[in-house]
Amino acid sequence: MAANSIVTSEHYSETAHVFNESNSETHEGAVKVVLGIIRFDENDFVVDIGGGTGSLAQAIYREARLKNNILCVDTSEPMLALAGEKYGVTPLQSTAEEFFSHKENYTFDKAFIIFSIHHFSETTLMFKKWAEWLRPGSVCLILTRPPTTTLPFFRKAASLFEKSTADVPAMVDCLRHHGLKVEVSEERMVLNMSKHRWYAMLRMRYMSHLHCLSDQDIEDGIVELERERFFDKHNITVIDNVTAVLVHKECYKEIWENNSFHL
Repeated sequence: MAANSIVTSEHYSETAHVFNESNSETHEGAVKVVLGIIRFDENDFVVDIGGGTGSLAQAIYREARLKNNILCVDTSEPMLALAGEKYGVTPLQSTAEEFFSHKENYTFDKAFIIFSIHHFSETTLMFKKWAEWLRPGSVCLILTRPPTTTLPFFRKAASLFEKSTADVPAMVDCLRHHGLKVEVSEERMVLNMSKHRWYAMLRMRYMSHLHCLSDQDIEDGIVELERERFFDKHNITVIDNVTAVLVHKECYKEIWENNSFHL
């Protein structure tokens, strides 16, 4: 985990019981993004890194009609306890860095890291291991958010959000430096809800950067939103912009076709 791993651990321990409820719209949108980018085969072995309660993994298991359980890797015991209750999901307690440091774990066909890469501390080393051990034909998908957001946060929450996002250009440069093939796309999740639902998500601290805000900070922020943005609205449209980073090695066919000479 990152330098703020203690805060992160506290956040997920305290919010595990409401995590699925607070993130239901986000998870629904993320599943659509993942399925729009990755083509799954029913026999794929799939890994969800930072998978939390397994709700995303279960939805993808169901929608992709997979035959093998998705391995849900996370560090939080309370979150993984909930993941263990879901069909189609096998929980494993580990950091991402530890999981990817063992060559024997690279048997997966597809892996995804959804809105959690900013919690990782050793991405440079992790990407180096990907370059060494990622099997040709297997892929890793990272979904993260740009620092400039259209999410309707109040000012204090927006400021904290900007400081908590991953550095995507640096990440892409690092991946390419290690010889991996990287495709970047900008995706958009459109979430329709009532403003009171959005306020409830903020109160449940549906994102980890909200953890350091007090209950009073949240209430003051909601007052700010009500006064300045939503006073005349009941239903709102929340635009959640997402950066998708698809990582893989060239398969042997691609290497042959891209070669400048042929025998």
